[in-house]
Amino acid sequence: MLPDHDSLGLRLLADKTELLYRAVPQSLFIVVVSALLLGYVLVPDVGQGIVMLWLSLVMAVSAVRYFFCWAYRKAEPGMEAAPRWAFYIKLTTLASGISWGLVSILLFPQHSLVHQAMIGFVLAGMSSGAVTMLAPMFETILAYVA
Repeated sequence: MLPDHDSLGLRLLADKTELLYRAVPQSLFIVVVSALLLGYVLVPDVGQGIVMLWLSLVMAVSAVRYFFCWAYRKAEPGMEAAPRWAFYIKLTTLASGISWGLVSILLFPQHSLVHQAMIGFVLAGMSSGAVTMLAPMFETILAYVA
């Protein structure tokens, strides 16, 4: 007997969600290191206060993402909980994408073409890396880069 359409869809969502949560620790490492390096380079041009504000936002979002990853692993949720955990990963991915998008608004150095180009490369790298890590669920890609 074949499984019904709803249970198959739920199993697929549960598997995609599992893959996304498995990638969180590696992505958080990349996010934190990239943010610290970018902030260090941009402090002379945009000021320490605004860089620290942005870094605080990135670190807070990263801490929330880590908490949900830890809670997911601890809960070992079944298929029936997949929609809830998928919502959490989508929401925290959106918050991460917004925090990186704010770089182009808050940290954009008006008079340094080199730093402007560097921001472009960093954001392009973060986006391309996110696309590969978030590939199991297309909605998370849209949440991060859109």
